[in-house]
Amino acid sequence: MQRQTILVSGLLAYRMQRAAAARANSVGLEVLMLPQLAARLCGGFVQMAPQEVLFSLIRAALAEGGLSKFSDIAGLPGMPRAVIEALRKIWNAGLDLSTLAGRGEQMADLRRIEAAIRRQLPAVWLLPTDLRDRAIARAGKAPRLLGPIVLDGIIDIEPLWRPLINALVPHVEWRTSGEVDRKWFAGHLVERPLSMPEFRRVEAVADHRSEIIEALRWARELMSTGAVAASDIAIASTSLGDYDEHMLVLRREASLPIHFASGIPALSTAAGQICAALADILLRGLSQDRVRRLLLGLPKAGVLKLLPVDWLRGIRPGASLNTVVQWETALFRTRERRADGDLAERVLLPILRRLDKGIGEALELGELLLGADALAIWKDALRASPAEALAMSLQHLRVADENDAANSVVWCSADQLAASPRPAARLIGLSVRSWPRTGGDDPLVPHHVVPRRELQPRSVTEIDRTSFDIIRGHARHLALSRSRRSVRGGLQAASPLWPKEDEVELARLHVPVHCFSEADRLLSRPADALADPKVSRSRASWRAALSAELNPFDALVVPNHPVIVRALEEPLSSAALRLLLRDPQAFVWHRGLDWRPREFAHRPLVLNAASFGELVHELIASSVRQLDRLGGVQKTSTEERQQVVKDAAAAIEAAWPLERAVPPATLWASTIGKAVDLTLFALQVDEDLPHSLDTWTELNFGGAANPAGAPWSEELDVFLEGTGVRVIGRIDRLDLAKSGSVARITDYKTSKPELSLDDLVMDGGRELQRVLYAIAIGALARPGRVVARLLYLGTPITTRPLETERLDKAITDLSAFVTTATTALKGGFAVAGPDAFDKYSAYRLARPADLQGYLAVKGPALAVANASLEEWRSCP
Repeated sequence: MQRQTILVSGLLAYRMQRAAAARANSVGLEVLMLPQLAARLCGGFVQMAPQEVLFSLIRAALAEGGLSKFSDIAGLPGMPRAVIEALRKIWNAGLDLSTLAGRGEQMADLRRIEAAIRRQLPAVWLLPTDLRDRAIARAGKAPRLLGPIVLDGIIDIEPLWRPLINALVPHVEWRTSGEVDRKWFAGHLVERPLSMPEFRRVEAVADHRSEIIEALRWARELMSTGAVAASDIAIASTSLGDYDEHMLVLRREASLPIHFASGIPALSTAAGQICAALADILLRGLSQDRVRRLLLGLPKAGVLKLLPVDWLRGIRPGASLNTVVQWETALFRTRERRADGDLAERVLLPILRRLDKGIGEALELGELLLGADALAIWKDALRASPAEALAMSLQHLRVADENDAANSVVWCSADQLAASPRPAARLIGLSVRSWPRTGGDDPLVPHHVVPRRELQPRSVTEIDRTSFDIIRGHARHLALSRSRRSVRGGLQAASPLWPKEDEVELARLHVPVHCFSEADRLLSRPADALADPKVSRSRASWRAALSAELNPFDALVVPNHPVIVRALEEPLSSAALRLLLRDPQAFVWHRGLDWRPREFAHRPLVLNAASFGELVHELIASSVRQLDRLGGVQKTSTEERQQVVKDAAAAIEAAWPLERAVPPATLWASTIGKAVDLTLFALQVDEDLPHSLDTWTELNFGGAANPAGAPWSEELDVFLEGTGVRVIGRIDRLDLAKSGSVARITDYKTSKPELSLDDLVMDGGRELQRVLYAIAIGALARPGRVVARLLYLGTPITTRPLETERLDKAITDLSAFVTTATTALKGGFAVAGPDAFDKYSAYRLARPADLQGYLAVKGPALAVANASLEEWRSCP
């Protein structure tokens, strides 16, 4: 068997050479990179120390202290990465830190770090310089171990490895191209000639995403001809980070075999997302959303094999659950709803307690919970930086692409493509800052300490120019592209390598010769797109929006539509009635189609107005119930009321996070304190009431039954007279004379009044609670006199309550208002009302994006459709 060794540079060349050897059924052929060659010569299990091992040792050396220049920055998260980059440049340049230590304090620090690494490094791993020296000592074994050695496609060799290559002469042949100084090489050099490509495109496009789109169109066009295989096509750039996200997303859409030579971002994989979920909990603390995300993504292995599938049953999705205590309480309360009793608690709570400790047990938790792929990513992230910087580490990690480079279009950096050229190449990002890139000083080894050309014999600029020449010289089909706008949207100039005379400017929405996906085809071929029902429907909607006439897209429906009739037959709350009167379109969405506004803030910083109102109402109701056991609000002292409210607030503070999202702990405590102040004010207002009153809070009518002792306990229907509409609700507070002669209704408000309260009745349909409460009391309790008042908490009471003739007129007006609204809605006019154009409307997301433009076009037609309701909507 004839041994032969091929040396390559870069992962792309390594994979392609191995694939070629496999296809050729080569026996005795080895494909190696320079560190692997040196390790092969050393024999045994010796290897060059991998970066993940060096990371941990560098972190340990920085933590030891004893540094001078780096002492103030040794603990920064990015310091290990900066140190390893500086050491790599020094090693590759063939420099000796023992001779450089006298040039400055930073070089002395780097020497100390290198010495610490060498002391702690296991024998199986060597630093690059040590590996090279040991390989040179065994260079005489190369003919028998490796056979003839061919350096194929390697453009240049770092000074670190040059002595080893010359030590292997005369058994080395170097096949390469490009204008690089190779006078140091003592072996046989074969320089391949470069030629001009047969075909060239030079395209200036709008932005980075457009560049990727045009590249995929170009690739699919070449493949569709059958003359070019996917393995012959490459797309390359010097700055992959600006394009990776677009390429990752659009390759799924295109369904093209595209190989990421440098790996894909770890966070784009399922394993990476599991790691992100675990890091999110350790860095930001427990919450229901974070725990759900982690446990639903973890493999059912190890301890999690015992976790029952119904462990979430009974737990409300909106609950915060930000502490282990809250999880314990929530799981205990829902135990009876799970088939396996307390099994979920016995499995889950120990894990949650460890998660609650934070990043201190990051490695142990990873080994306990994560699968093999996720655990590898997790360990790499922990080696790269301290656990406190896990979020940053995970963002920078990459994992190997599953697509095979040998049968795929390759997406790679320019230097990798230069080491393994392909016949069809497209170079993107040819802007002035990218092709070629400009080099700078190393952050830890500046030019005045070690000159740039001594630290990096070939600059980044030279590498990019040489790569460009080699790629162009080997390509039969060459395409160039650049974006006119940068990532931030600013205009950017073309690269010095850009052939301006051949440039063709492409508009963002031009019609391509060949499309890269089905969506791209429909976007570029309007005739084909119109055949799609969704597209034709959306175009009809667009034309309807530009028409001044109302149409079905504006919610004109069939008269007496079953959905609307069914919605009006259901009991309506004051909130639903407001929608009916002031925004019929949203009423149909809410009650007819069961659409609900989405709450996007999983853990708000502050409660919204509606939630805060619920909090205050619940606190008042709980306090009044307890005060009734003590004899009533009027008979208790100020100190007793304060203690009762304080106890009720503590119970709510603990209970609410088990049912809904609440602000963080400090803000939540502040919110509770504000609610306590408003509750004490509400109770203090009525401390001088006579003792001949009975008081109830949170009384249901028209729906759920009330507890024993209430004025009515059975579920009785309440109708708006003359409308056939049933109403449902909950009265904030009812004070009823023991004789039954007088009833006073209180509607608590936590907001501030916007109008003069003396004139406020229904506010055009915005304030309906008092009138509805009065109707319910009149129908269910039948007192001789009803007084309905609004109480804005925290403000002096200066308003006239609704009673006698004013209240009777308000009830009559509300019935007429509802009759007019239901008649219009049943007639098919489910159109937008004035509340639809409120910027704080809960249904704003379902409206046209340009709402004011929509109102300008449809305003006159909407005014005609709403004419019968406008008189009522302007009532006080």
